[in-house]
Amino acid sequence: MMENDSPKRTWRGIRERGDWIVIVIVALVAMALQLVSTSQNGIGVSHDSVLYLDTAENISDGKGVNWTGGGGQLKPLIHFPPLYPLLLAFGSSFAGTVAQIAAWSAALLFGASVFLAAAIIYSITNSWPAALLGESFLLLSPSFFAVYLDAMSEPLYLALTALVLLLLTGFLVDQKRWKIHLAAIFASLAFLTRYIGASLVVTGVISLLIFYPGPSRKKITEALRFVAIGMGMNFILTIRNVSLTGSFTNRTFAFHPIGEEKIIETITTLSGWLLPNVDMLEIKIVAAVLIILLLLGIAYSILFLPGRISSIRPNQTKIVLLLHGFLYAIFLLISLTFFDASTRLNSRILSPLYALTLVLLFIEGHSLLAPRLRSSVGLSFTAVSLIAVLLFAPATQSLIAESRAEGRGFSSRAW
Repeated sequence: MMENDSPKRTWRGIRERGDWIVIVIVALVAMALQLVSTSQNGIGVSHDSVLYLDTAENISDGKGVNWTGGGGQLKPLIHFPPLYPLLLAFGSSFAGTVAQIAAWSAALLFGASVFLAAAIIYSITNSWPAALLGESFLLLSPSFFAVYLDAMSEPLYLALTALVLLLLTGFLVDQKRWKIHLAAIFASLAFLTRYIGASLVVTGVISLLIFYPGPSRKKITEALRFVAIGMGMNFILTIRNVSLTGSFTNRTFAFHPIGEEKIIETITTLSGWLLPNVDMLEIKIVAAVLIILLLLGIAYSILFLPGRISSIRPNQTKIVLLLHGFLYAIFLLISLTFFDASTRLNSRILSPLYALTLVLLFIEGHSLLAPRLRSSVGLSFTAVSLIAVLLFAPATQSLIAESRAEGRGFSSRAW
């Protein structure tokens, strides 16, 4: 028997395949929960959803990437990037209405997002319990699950973000250049889904300038190539928007500082990450402070404590994830302050930060605890899983039941 075919190695391969099967099953469960939630009344429709769905129908009818204004007048879609309605229109050309495609695609993207989160955790920790736990947290979290119940662009954006970060961190492990090029393509698609996707392009550029192996000239060359790929299609989109309407994104530059309303929205959203369905402001403030302290603790651990897991360059991969979370928050703050004061800081808008927080929590938790708890890592993860079930499962079950019974937004029975 050859060494590579030893019983020990064969068993390890079988076990790893079994672990990935479990992770895939959890992703399939996520898809099923979303489909069950939207099976009675369809996917939720908000004011922004109307614009997306209407544009998708116009595309399907051969009327271009336009939405229908007053009096039936067609107007170019520039307030939002066009990739999400294009996806809906493409799907509806094969089967179903654009609203049905929105529901089915949200289910597929929910499963893809939790799977990709698990893949990122596993690629850095080489621990399937950590990957499975992070995936399960996202599945159970009502704050994250609710994002996939409405016809909005965030589900597509979250999946593309996960792909970009998986490829960027993967490059730091094996230095395969094709991953950088593919990451740039997905970053471009994320930008075509939400304008804040520019933060992903900047993440890739800074990561290459800092971590790309070789001399400075090589770093700059790769960074410029990433910009060219990541921004090329968006440059064409910008030319189209300006030529048709005279505006880049239908937003004007003006200073509007963050007020009390936005602060309270942020507190409510952050507290919901830990304690969903809590009404008392005092408790929300305490929970939000705990979340902020957790974020600061994760950042301190990544930046100042040595890596303790066996992955190649683990600190670099974690820094890339941390960097993107920081850049997303900065881009969002700039947008609110100077371009779009109407943006609500709810679970939908902050969902990329929530997913990143959970991914980093389980990566860094494994890094810090695994060496000390080798004999009881499984028990520790099981205990944390039970806590998640107790915190999140009732709220998620209530969300599913409400969506099935009443619907959401303009798809609700009240409308």
